[in-house]
Amino acid sequence: MSPIVRLIAILSLALLSLSVAGVAYASNWTVALRASSSAGAQAQALPAPPTAVTSACTAPASNQQITVTWTSVSNATEFEVWQSFNSGSYSSVATLTGTAWTSSTGLAAGTYSYEVSGQVGTNWVGGLSGPTATRTIKNGAKGCQ
Repeated sequence: MSPIVRLIAILSLALLSLSVAGVAYASNWTVALRASSSAGAQAQALPAPPTAVTSACTAPASNQQITVTWTSVSNATEFEVWQSFNSGSYSSVATLTGTAWTSSTGLAAGTYSYEVSGQVGTNWVGGLSGPTATRTIKNGAKGCQ
């Protein structure tokens, strides 16, 4: 049997076993192929969106700095933090293994919102958490609010 036919057969069996088992979120699985004499495959569920995502101003507020925290979720090996400025598009600002991220000091004046996603490896991303409470940075001594 050719390696490609063998690979297709293995993937078909892996997906069939997932559907037969009635696994929730069966469409959100990754399949990792490993080179070996048996051409084995391994499936892993994508992480659910992180929960309890909050944002807070760091002390002192005049540092104009925001910390985002969240609760870890199963299957996530890393987390990606997404930021929106003044209701604009979200962009990735960090990828890390922990459950907290702190911005640099001296953020520009405006309103910031954050979302967090869990990841498995480098190319498999779960759903976004949804926006946290927003934080506003003001010019001058008032800083972060």
